[in-house]
Amino acid sequence: SANQAILVRSGSSIDSLGDLDGKKIGCQLDTTGAIWVSENLVANGNISEANLIQYSDIPSAVASLDQGTVDAVICDTPVAVSYSNNEDFDFVTAFTIYTYEDYGIMIAKGNLALKMEINRIIAEMKDDGSLQAILVKWGCA
Repeated sequence: SANQAILVRSGSSIDSLGDLDGKKIGCQLDTTGAIWVSENLVANGNISEANLIQYSDIPSAVASLDQGTVDAVICDTPVAVSYSNNEDFDFVTAFTIYTYEDYGIMIAKGNLALKMEINRIIAEMKDDGSLQAILVKWGCA
C-alpha cells in the first residue's frame, strides 16, 4: 500500500505533524493529499483554508516549494522520496502520513489476455524479489 509524505526544503523546521500548524501546504488538486489536509488540518483549525494551496499537478506544487511560496508539499511517498533524492532540488521527506492506499492498474474491461500477462509478471516479480526491491527503493515497503 502507499501513503502520503510531507516534502520540505532542507533545513526546514517541519519534521512532525504539529509543525504544520499555520503553515502553507501545497498539494495536487483533488488527490488523497488534498483531501487529507482538508479533512485533518483545515477542518480541525490547524491551518486555514487559504493555506491549503492546490495545484493542477505535483511539479507545480514542488516549484512553489522550491521558490518558498509554500512551506511543505503533501504527495505520495514514492514521489516525495524521488524529489528528496533528486540532486536538482534541496528537499527532504520530513515524515510519512499513513493513509494505506492501494495502487491499481486499469485495463479495458474484457481484456483477459492483458490481465493474465500483468498478473503473471507481478507474480514473477514477487517470486524473484524484484517487486520488493522496487518497493524498498521508492519508500513503499
